[in-house]
Amino acid sequence: MNDQIDVSTAIILPIAKLCMSLGVGGELLQPYIEGLNLSDVDGSGIPAGEVGSLIEMLYAETGREDLGFLLGDLFEFEYTPEFTTYYQSAGNIGELMESANWLGQFFSANLQLTFENKDDEVALYLPPMDVFSADESPRLRRMLVEGVFTYILKRWRGLLGEDLPITITMSHADPGIEDAYNTYFCVPCEFNSNRDAIVAPSSILDMPLQGAIPALNEKARESLQKKLDKIQSTRLTSTLVLNILRDNSELLACNIDTMAEYLHLGERTLQRRLQKEGTNFFQLQDQAKQQLAIELLKSNRYSIEQISDQLGFSDRRSFSRAFQRWQGCSPRQFKTQAK
Repeated sequence: MNDQIDVSTAIILPIAKLCMSLGVGGELLQPYIEGLNLSDVDGSGIPAGEVGSLIEMLYAETGREDLGFLLGDLFEFEYTPEFTTYYQSAGNIGELMESANWLGQFFSANLQLTFENKDDEVALYLPPMDVFSADESPRLRRMLVEGVFTYILKRWRGLLGEDLPITITMSHADPGIEDAYNTYFCVPCEFNSNRDAIVAPSSILDMPLQGAIPALNEKARESLQKKLDKIQSTRLTSTLVLNILRDNSELLACNIDTMAEYLHLGERTLQRRLQKEGTNFFQLQDQAKQQLAIELLKSNRYSIEQISDQLGFSDRRSFSRAFQRWQGCSPRQFKTQAK
């Protein structure tokens, strides 16, 4: 786990509520409560490692495997009421799915909720990430996914009713808490999948929402964007650039001047900021390509040629050389081992 990546201090509020409801851990939360800035909860953060330690502490004291569901059910952006306004005034479910990653950025710069619309199916999935990685912290990764999906489904269910035409896929094995999955998800769930995702037929995108008020929705969007811009200005530039590269594959082959323009910065300013953080633009491009290559190969949905093209390589041979440098094996070998 990358302990230095910040997570919004908004997570402390549902953890505190959970501690109170379970009757545990209040004294360990005291330092975080004392340092909480209630005037800027969503704009401040604490290291991910500390959040992980708190959740592990709760698990050690309670032994409850359903902590992720409980936290997701309790979580709210209580000090950002524009979220409620935005959701309640949206025109259709497609608008909500496409903005999911934007919502995730309020929680952590590393929380990449990715929207995919392919063929007759749409998916909102949570790729592998530095915070609570499945390799280093499998329980925390599982609880993170369960919590995020619980929060999203609670919101959608409030707008669309109980009968959501969706399926949940989970990359982890069945943890043996069927009651929690039935209670909080209320939809079919498949385990040992190649990704963590909310999957639905593409027809769901056009499902109208009764409370649609376009003018109010746009006002809420503008307000949220201003707050997000403020939050991003306090985060590491390298993290922001890496996230943009992951979300916009067309930038994987661009020059630094294009990225600087995208960020509304001067090229030299961007260079200086990245250098101060011990990296440079081309290293971040390489890192983004590596992360995406691993995710796409594990998904088993694309050929090696398609992945090479998506990542901006001139040909398959160039991609294979880069992947050999990253992982010590060829893309084909990695894909076979990942099955």
